[in-house]
Amino acid sequence: MRSIWIFILFFLGGCIAAAQAPEAERPGSAWERSDGDFRLKFGVTLKGNTVEAEWKETAGRAMPEFEEITQVRRGQEFSLFLLFANCPSDATKRCGALVDYTLLGPEGNFLEGSKGLRLWTKPLPKKDEVRLGAAVLQVYAEKTDPPGKLTLRAVVTDPVTRKTLTLERPLELLP
Repeated sequence: MRSIWIFILFFLGGCIAAAQAPEAERPGSAWERSDGDFRLKFGVTLKGNTVEAEWKETAGRAMPEFEEITQVRRGQEFSLFLLFANCPSDATKRCGALVDYTLLGPEGNFLEGSKGLRLWTKPLPKKDEVRLGAAVLQVYAEKTDPPGKLTLRAVVTDPVTRKTLTLERPLELLP
C-alpha cells in the first residue's frame, strides 16, 4: 500500500451540510463513535479525489452519498475520510483534534499510515452541523499486496478533553 496524497481541505470552510450529525455509536458499529456531543463517522470509498468535490456540491441540501465499500481490488485507489460534528473547542475556539490513519494487512502488519493530521482547520461549525474532516487519505492498493482482510483504523485524539476515539473498518483486498 502507498499513500498517493493527502488532501488537506482548507477550502471547505463554506461547505455546510444541512443534515443531522452521525448517529450515536451503535452496538457493533466500530466505524461510528461518540463522546458526549462529539461524533465521528469513518468512511471508505472508491471516489478518490472527488470526495471533497461531492461534499461541496451537495452542501446545504443533503448528506452526500459516498458509496462506501467493503472490498477493493489490487491496483485500485480508495479514500479514507471522517465526518464529524461538535468537536470540542480549544482556547482559540478551534477544533484541535488530530487524526492518525493506519492500514493493517491480513496478518495485522503495518502497511500504510499517516499521523497528526488536523481534523478541522477552520472556525468551529455550528452545533450538530456535520462536516467532512480536513484530511482525506487517498491510498493505492499495490498489485503486489497480499489479498485478504485489511483493517482500516482512524485514531482521533482531542487535546481539549484528553480523550481518544478509535474507529475501525474492515476492507477485503481482492486479487
